Amino acid sequence: MHQPIVFSLIATLAACPLRGQASSIIPSYARDSLEAADRRSPEALRARQRNLDSLAAGLRRWKAANVAEYQLQVHSSCFCIFEDTTWRSSVVTVRGGLIVAHAPGLPSHQHFVSTTIDTLFAVIERDVRDAGRVVRRLQLDARYGFPRDYRAETPTIPDLWLEIQVDSFAVTHAGSASPRRPPAP
Repeated sequence: MHQPIVFSLIATLAACPLRGQASSIIPSYARDSLEAADRRSPEALRARQRNLDSLAAGLRRWKAANVAEYQLQVHSSCFCIFEDTTWRSSVVTVRGGLIVAHAPGLPSHQHFVSTTIDTLFAVIERDVRDAGRVVRRLQLDARYGFPRDYRAETPTIPDLWLEIQVDSFAVTHAGSASPRRPPAP
């Protein structure tokens, strides 16, 4: 009875990389069912809004910190299909929102995410907004507000889960007390 959905999901997984977005791999007919179930659950809608509010507050703290340069190591794990199963994490240096350097990091057998803090916020927000997603864990950094530990799943679809963890974070250059303004013309 469920074979067409399973085969469709497997074909979709094989055709595109998983980037933490459930909607990118779920067939449209199954997605419609997830959205309908979401609408019928007021608790799911409240939980989603709580997580979105928490992320927004964290983003405000991150922006207010005005960190000019930092080093970050992140890994994620999911039920993913990859060609190479021997990953090596790296520590990225981010300056002005852009990755400017990579350095060797801790070895990892989980999928490595080469990302910035801003990208973390965006990926997690998109994932939280996905129909049918249940956030099991969302922990924000107490000082800077960025997501340190995230886990979500779609319970109605086996093995459709995503976990993202920040392994290390260090400010290497603090920004000025207020954002720089362009010179007056």
